[in-house]
Order: sequence, then structure tokens, then C-alpha cells
Amino acid sequence: MDESLTCLIMILGLETWDVMYSSSKASGSYTNVETPRSGKCKRLAKSVVTPLISSYTSTPAYQKSIRKDEMLYESANRSLDKTIDALGRDEFELLLQKYRRDKAAVDEACSSAEMLKLPCLDDGKKRPREDVDCMLDDMGCGMGCIDNAVARIRKQRAAEEGK
Repeated sequence: MDESLTCLIMILGLETWDVMYSSSKASGSYTNVETPRSGKCKRLAKSVVTPLISSYTSTPAYQKSIRKDEMLYESANRSLDKTIDALGRDEFELLLQKYRRDKAAVDEACSSAEMLKLPCLDDGKKRPREDVDCMLDDMGCGMGCIDNAVARIRKQRAAEEGK
């Protein structure tokens, strides 16, 4: 994801903060996607690979069933690598580091449901709709927090550059 967004930044001449995002769904947190009108929040389960699942995913039948998906993934990665090479790998790597540094700052600033103004709070309680900062249900959330974090990043960067 970071590499794809960094390519987009380079191709379109954007800044790192033009493509910032924050995840509204993390294991152990809450969502209202399956219950948006019920007024209830549902805990997102933590990902667990059981021995049974592990055993199944190593079978030839399973491997055969995912081969086309793997081919598509590999093809997309090869295309991304060619794009990075065409853009200039050294310049790309520097911008990727900058993007990841800025993303980490946004993630730190917008690390909770409270800061992101998600529909479900960190304790699983439902937030009043008028207090939610999401485009739809729990998607496209936290624009206000992200904008504030980006403003701090830009201010700090300007100070570092002496502007």
C-alpha cells in the first residue's frame, strides 16, 4: 500500500499528506458495519490461524485454488517494481521514507476511535451520529484528525526548512 501510494504521489506530483489515511478497522476494536441501524457495535475479532486452517492452506487443492490470485498479485508487484524503476528507485525510496514518517505521525495523532470520531468508541459504545466524522458508516473516517495532524506536520517541516 505504501509503495503504491508513493508511486501515485510521484506520478501526480502530490505531497505525502495528499494521500494520508487512517484505518477505522483494527482487530480488537469495534465496528457498526454489520449493524449500522441497530445502534450496536460489534467487536472485530483478532486474526487467528488455527492448526486446522494452517493444515488446510498447505494442501495442494487449496494451493491450486489460489494460484490465479497469486499470479495476479505477482503481476501487480512486477508492474509496480517497473514503475518504481522508471520513476527512479533512489528518489522513490527517499519519498517512501518520508511518506512512512508522515504516516506514522498521523497514526500516532489519530490512534483512537475518540480522535478519529468513529461510530463506535474504544469501549464498544455507539457514538451519536452527529458526532461521527465518517463519509459512510465506518468508512472514510477521521478526516478532521488527519487534517489537524497534517497541519502540524507541515508546520514542523516548514520550521525545519526555515520557511
